Amino acid sequence: MVHCFLASPFPDAARAGQFAAVQAALQAEAGPDTLLLGNLVLADGTAPLDAVVVRPHSITLLILAPRGGRLSIPALGYGRWLLDGTPVPRSEDFDNPFEQFREQKAALAAWLQPRFTPEQADLNGISGLVLFEAPVEFSADAEAALEEAPAGFRINTVVELPICLRSLATPEINLTANDIAEWTAEWAAFVAAPAAPDSGAAAGAPPGAQARATANTTSASRFLGQKARALWGWLGANDVPDDDLPYGYANTLSARNEEKQQLEHLRQQMQADLNTQLRALEAREAERERSIAQLRAELAQAPPVAAEATALVSRLGAETREKAALEAEMQASRDELAARNQELDAKIQQLSQLIGQLSANPAAISPAAAPPITAPVPPTNPVAPPAPAASSVAKSKPVAAASTSSGVIESDARRAEPVERGPDSAGFGSPATATAKPGAEASPRVLARSNHLEQLRARAQAAAATLRPRLRQAREWGQAQPRAVLAAATVAVLSLGIWGLSHVRSTPPVPFQKNGLWGYADASGQPVIPAQFTAASAFEKGQAVVAKKGAYGFVDEKGKEIIPAAYDALNPYAGGYARARVGDAYTFIDEDGQEFDHYYFNALDFAEGHAAVLDHRGWHYISGPTEPDTPPVIFKEAYSFAGGLARVKLTDGYTFITPDYLTDPARGTKPFGRYQQASDFVDGKARVKQGGRSFTINKHGEEVR
Repeated sequence: MVHCFLASPFPDAARAGQFAAVQAALQAEAGPDTLLLGNLVLADGTAPLDAVVVRPHSITLLILAPRGGRLSIPALGYGRWLLDGTPVPRSEDFDNPFEQFREQKAALAAWLQPRFTPEQADLNGISGLVLFEAPVEFSADAEAALEEAPAGFRINTVVELPICLRSLATPEINLTANDIAEWTAEWAAFVAAPAAPDSGAAAGAPPGAQARATANTTSASRFLGQKARALWGWLGANDVPDDDLPYGYANTLSARNEEKQQLEHLRQQMQADLNTQLRALEAREAERERSIAQLRAELAQAPPVAAEATALVSRLGAETREKAALEAEMQASRDELAARNQELDAKIQQLSQLIGQLSANPAAISPAAAPPITAPVPPTNPVAPPAPAASSVAKSKPVAAASTSSGVIESDARRAEPVERGPDSAGFGSPATATAKPGAEASPRVLARSNHLEQLRARAQAAAATLRPRLRQAREWGQAQPRAVLAAATVAVLSLGIWGLSHVRSTPPVPFQKNGLWGYADASGQPVIPAQFTAASAFEKGQAVVAKKGAYGFVDEKGKEIIPAAYDALNPYAGGYARARVGDAYTFIDEDGQEFDHYYFNALDFAEGHAAVLDHRGWHYISGPTEPDTPPVIFKEAYSFAGGLARVKLTDGYTFITPDYLTDPARGTKPFGRYQQASDFVDGKARVKQGGRSFTINKHGEEVR
């Protein structure tokens, strides 16, 4: 039995028609229980998954491709595919269907991880199937490229879908009929539930589902009408001619007219069904309005002091008292901090008086008579920021397609490239700081000032603790060398003043937002760089990535432009170099602002002295701006070094290498073998697949339990 759920309507009729054909092919097969999910958006700003098919022994990601013809694949993992000499239509986020499968497979596995246990499904076994609308013929380069593709990746047509799904079954996916029925029931309950008036309805969505748009009459009519037009186009009715056929084709004309009449009858029947559903929706909406009016009337007639109202008043009073207690605690902390500052001023003044007395009459002051200088006692009741309100964390849910607040959001998981992000997302080309506006409750100004004063207080305590024993030595020594004591004390006071001034503003500016633009504010919350950027990241080593009109560059803490905003994407410095993108080409910038002489199809950040890059030869590693004189070691895939090891793919499978392998490949990759699949090491362990069996290894290549 096939259970089909559409997370959100397809934006075009062609893709909707392909999805309908997929559903029809699955329903025509007498196969196992199947769950079909369509147009699934896993996160805001990401490309939707065309379709996902869940069966007891397979989880398959479907990528719907238009048309058919002769398929040419110059490169499997990057670049455009050609269909009859023209590029295959693609999503803006991906170059070709294989790259879409690779990136969306990782996102789908992360989304399903809370849903299934490792015993139910090894999510590395998710397969992919590119379904063309019409038959395709593989060219020589396409056949060669597909030989390098993973075992779970296929290309076919909708007609062959049931056969392909049976061939993609794997023991790594071991779902029972109850597992599929349970998830299907949750989706059914989600679809049947009435939509909430706002996004708060997402809390009632099933695990793995995000609330769709409000089910009002307008959106329902648009959705149902779109489905009718899609089915109409799929049946071919749009191509029925109205003109007379040439002489000699009377029989053909009669047959076509009869077919057209049948289709018109089917269309009228579908329209009648749609109108019935619309009337049902309108009736349900009217019933809801009547219920709301009845509730309002009952509320107006309720006694002034009901039990619920009493509870609300009590809760409001408790929150008001808690707020007053927090404000009192914050004010007490401010007063105590002011007292500590005054105490520090008094100690410095005592030190100045002592120096004056030593210079005037060093023999008259003994160590026993000298006034003691003690470090200020830290506050006994520091202010803690108010605890945030408790909120439930929902499981991963599919969401309708939505745009981000600014720019295109990508990640290093997609083609491992520098990307642009909007000011509401952390990462490459975007601020990694809080987005609260200055002046709001618990604003960055208050928090930054509190943190800054705490740092100054700790530094003052440490300085005073260090000063006391040295001051006693200075008194004893000053009785014999009064002039030297005066000079040394003067130098100490000047040094202390210089140190204090240098640390007053040691906290780097933090991003703030105003009127949709980003700027930077100091520790006290005062703007130091006006809001003028479309994106702004946190300062690292005195530099920050900013964007103006979609172009990225670096500025210093005074707002001075270090590297002009001339790049389509820009990463912070890593390993001494910043990764940048110009169009579809990647390069690096050194700390002097000089670009490398070479450009690459793809690149990863520098890590442990090396960066993985891709050019016409394949993946390899570089260690700086100069290409080596000898040809580099070429890999099918290469990833960043971490802990002295990097994951790579050779012609015979995945393995792990050390930097020594790059200079002498003959030493081999021992103790690591060849694996069908492999992940990076995390906490000294990596997950691999060898001989059809998945297991975990340590950094010595040994299997661990």
